[in-house]
Amino acid sequence: MRNITISDLDAGQRLDKYLKKYLSGASSGFIYKMLRKKNILLNDRKASGSEKLNENDMITLYMSDATIDKFSTGPRDVLNGVKVRKGDYNAAIVYGGYSIDILYEDEHIAFLNKPAGLLSQKAQKDDISLVEIFESYVNITADTVSSVQRPGICNRLDRNTSGVVACGKTLKGLSALNEVIRERSVRKFYRCVVCGHPKDHMRLCGYLIKDDKTNKVKYYSNRQGSDASYIETVYDTVKRYKDASLLEVELITGKTHQIRAHLASCGNPLAGDVKYGAMRDMQLKHYLLHSYKLCFGKCEGVLAGVSNMVIKAPIPPEFDRYTDRIR
Repeated sequence: MRNITISDLDAGQRLDKYLKKYLSGASSGFIYKMLRKKNILLNDRKASGSEKLNENDMITLYMSDATIDKFSTGPRDVLNGVKVRKGDYNAAIVYGGYSIDILYEDEHIAFLNKPAGLLSQKAQKDDISLVEIFESYVNITADTVSSVQRPGICNRLDRNTSGVVACGKTLKGLSALNEVIRERSVRKFYRCVVCGHPKDHMRLCGYLIKDDKTNKVKYYSNRQGSDASYIETVYDTVKRYKDASLLEVELITGKTHQIRAHLASCGNPLAGDVKYGAMRDMQLKHYLLHSYKLCFGKCEGVLAGVSNMVIKAPIPPEFDRYTDRIR
């Protein structure tokens, strides 16, 4: 028999979801069977699994320690092909050919440097995405005997956009990050290389309508129907090259393909972004867009660790390779 006391980190999730993480080696059928047979109780009462957990709730597992240990997730070096590489200054999550630097981490939150080519979230059932990789990382590093985490990501980047992604390791961390992002109290800056020479500084406003069939958005200077989303983008030119420019872009709003469509509407599509009007460059595998930094104001509670902090992701080497070639 084993008693598990729910901590504040694990409160707020369903009992069955908690059990599926705690007993990660067990099938769903086994867990529901144990619930039906009263081998798993919640606060000494029979439970269905749909109950929402509160802090200090008690889960009792009427199983042998050997059975529990067989099915439970303990600290490991590798999980689902994901492993952790420790460096002199920071750690990285390694999966397949991807190395994802951890830019900042504490008990509740983490910020990762997503490489281009990796999905933020699954598009199809068999896809591998940052969500699953981060989930495995949290389960590797967490002491799941006392705490089962509920990780997730807060700002999604397109597959070929690299850079800072905010992640919640716990329900509290995820909720707090989502709230400050929703309230736009976190400033989001990107770096990109565009075709041509736009003005030194611009504040762009307009509307986007997404076409789900083509996975493309269309920009309008005026609102066009109820499906149109308002967008606002600010940019400054950092450096000019022969036929291109390096920009720093601040997203005031955050919509699908906003930077790509907005800059293309000005006649300055991202280098390599054929979908939005750039010339094809056989030496570019993808367009050059990087989530460069997140700037936090005064924060309290679970976000106190990033109060007035700037989380910055180094510019990928492909930016320098491209600009060296076009100088």
